[in-house]
Amino acid sequence: MMPFRIPASIAACLLLGLSALSAHAGSFRATLTSGVEVVGDIVDFHDGYYDFQVGETLKRIKVEDVSGLSLVELTAARTGDRPSGDNVVPAFTLEKSSGQPVAGQIVQFQDGYYTVATATGTVQVPVSEVTKIALAWQEASEPKIAEPSVAKLSGTLRIRATAEGVERVVPEILQFYAKASGQTGKWSPRQADGSRIYNVEFSGEREGLRIELQADDPISAVAAVLAGNSDIAILSAELTTEELAAVAATVPGGVIRSRSAAVGSQEAAPAKIAIELTRLGPSGAVVIVNADNPIEKLSYDQVSGIFSGKITDWSQLGGPHRRIRVHSLAQHSGLKSIAKRTVLKGGDLMLSAYQVDTLSELAEIVSTDPTAIGLTEAASVGNTKALKIVDQCGTARAPDEFTLKLHSYPLSDTYAVYSLPDANSQTKEFRNFLKADLTQSFLKSRGLPNDRVVAVRSPGLSINTEVGAGTSATNAANKQDAIERVSTVFGFASGSVTPMDGSEKKVDGLKTFLDDRDGEKRRIAVVGFSDAIGTLDQNIAVSSARARSIQSLLSQHGIKAEKILALGPMFPIACEVNPGGAELNRRVEIWLY
Repeated sequence: MMPFRIPASIAACLLLGLSALSAHAGSFRATLTSGVEVVGDIVDFHDGYYDFQVGETLKRIKVEDVSGLSLVELTAARTGDRPSGDNVVPAFTLEKSSGQPVAGQIVQFQDGYYTVATATGTVQVPVSEVTKIALAWQEASEPKIAEPSVAKLSGTLRIRATAEGVERVVPEILQFYAKASGQTGKWSPRQADGSRIYNVEFSGEREGLRIELQADDPISAVAAVLAGNSDIAILSAELTTEELAAVAATVPGGVIRSRSAAVGSQEAAPAKIAIELTRLGPSGAVVIVNADNPIEKLSYDQVSGIFSGKITDWSQLGGPHRRIRVHSLAQHSGLKSIAKRTVLKGGDLMLSAYQVDTLSELAEIVSTDPTAIGLTEAASVGNTKALKIVDQCGTARAPDEFTLKLHSYPLSDTYAVYSLPDANSQTKEFRNFLKADLTQSFLKSRGLPNDRVVAVRSPGLSINTEVGAGTSATNAANKQDAIERVSTVFGFASGSVTPMDGSEKKVDGLKTFLDDRDGEKRRIAVVGFSDAIGTLDQNIAVSSARARSIQSLLSQHGIKAEKILALGPMFPIACEVNPGGAELNRRVEIWLY
């Protein structure tokens, strides 16, 4: 995940509250984007800088260099409008753009969320929703934590995962499960084969849950589920139809259902063995280089040439005359599968690539070696530079949260969870836990794959955009009035005006997103698109019909869309030369204006 930049306006509000407490307010740990940590009292904020009092030294730190703030201590303040008595501590009231204000102690700031300990429990508040932070006071007693709403499981849960999942995604999910269910968890030492055991324990005598986590290749991980040797397979890339067939061939009578079916399950003719699919959220293979590398983007062919060993020197790409050092995960990588099915066109990574065991190790090596290049996940870029990928139509796309959710980034894919439909009770409960709003919100807060709806401002778009008017519309008065494109996208089959399966779930997610932003009062436009096949008139007509079908669907759920746009093949999100590109372009988007 890219380092989070604290907006200066929000930081100013936070420090206005803090400065009222002077240097006695409390000590904070500031984690810098470089990885350095500074612990001290924040005594001032001005001109985009924090002033940290560290012992007798005053350190000045740029706001943009801070990736996180954690409260490490609260001491009795002696200034300001402090109530009498010793049993009070400074706290804050966070006013939001929507909903009720939140009052309590800010115990952490990380990945765009404030963690606030309130009188009724601990809550997370997105920094984007905070309009003002003011000093408050509260009793020093421990905040009441709400009763855990997650079921306490017992028995054994066997998980096979690709290397990327074993390193961070699965451990974070398991640790969150233990916390959310009111339990404690403990990892065993890592074995020689990379496997680990995580024991979740109750405070009482009842047996807890034992999770056996093992790294595996994508196909063999799902094959283990099909054969009954594992309960769940968690992959950083969803299997293709061909890969599913390879899995099925490993089990007598095994037939696995199509990749292109509805979210949550897959459809096909009856089979002796079936598999259920749960999609966690988008994933992608991100190409990273050293931050000082002058290269900003690479084409499909250039990426293929580098990772297949045909391009060996940066000078071949317009950079300095230095040999390219390719680094990759040594074993069980799902990212390699994404690269093979896209830029490598079925080929393999070069055998002479430098092998590393973890993505964190990869990021560390690339950040210190100006000749290095590697494949990682969006959440593991670290202090390296993520390159834009130029698709075969000439459009350069960066791997950010929005392009990954739309699958418009050329190396996008999906974090996929495979299990048997008739799995044991702990597997079914854990599968439900993965899909729960609580878990998905946690994954978003940690920058991990999730299904939460996001929006991005697009100053180049206008609500008055028309086909033939050009693509650089300028009717948005300023950036604050710019169109916001929402990540909820409804897909359509060729020529169809009926949305694909899963639309009801998407509407539910959109409604939650809009409810959370109710204070902004932006209007909704439904925007229909088509692929580039057929005449312009045909494409405008079908995109208009698609937009109207989604407008009707939204209306059934109490969402009023005030405007319809039919833009046909304008603003494609994928190159139709690539497999699946036309399917991605047949869509309806939601714009806020």
